[in-house]
Amino acid sequence: MTESSTPDPQRTLSNDEIAQQDLPGWARLAGGLFARFETGDFQTGLELVSAFGAAAEEAGHHPDLVLTYPALEVKLVSHDVGGITSRDIQLAQAFNGLAKVHSVSAAPAALAEVELALDTPDHEKIAPFWAAVLDYEQDGDELVDPSGRGPTMWFQKRDSEDAEASQRFHLDVWVSPDVAQDRISAATAAGGTVVDESQAPSFVVLADADGNKACICTSLDRAGTGS
Repeated sequence: MTESSTPDPQRTLSNDEIAQQDLPGWARLAGGLFARFETGDFQTGLELVSAFGAAAEEAGHHPDLVLTYPALEVKLVSHDVGGITSRDIQLAQAFNGLAKVHSVSAAPAALAEVELALDTPDHEKIAPFWAAVLDYEQDGDELVDPSGRGPTMWFQKRDSEDAEASQRFHLDVWVSPDVAQDRISAATAAGGTVVDESQAPSFVVLADADGNKACICTSLDRAGTGS
């Protein structure tokens, strides 16, 4: 491989570039690259954690791993540049190979990431309060859980000062593009309605029978390299 064709490990990849990679079972959600491996039992999960850990150590690039009895969930992101890089792609591909060796398959339909969105005319005025209440840290216009357990919270600009003008909180539910329509169909079958699909496939706004809104979000058709 020539020097010019070697990927720059510090360059953040766009969502379109990520979508072109050979990454079966993985999905670009809000906070990074995610996969869920159905291990079926705890012992297999431990073996997979050990294999993934060894590969990560060799690569010098480390994932977030969450092991439960039936599955191992993996998140990859290059924290030093705040996005997905070739390092994440290469490690995800290595993990897929190791999962195959252990006869474990990925389940992209089970992937989801939830974010909290709060409407406000002035997020700078209220962000410190929510950071204190949640014990979160401010990262630009977002609040993040330093432990990685809680959902990210972000602020949506609104013009009105009237607290009763609209619903203040809504959920952003990030899913794999392959299952977004299934999730929307399930929501409407459960009594919900589609409020706005003008931004699809980036996101579709749904509402329950009382008018409370939520968005089904994917990484498709999003400008730039961010989430």
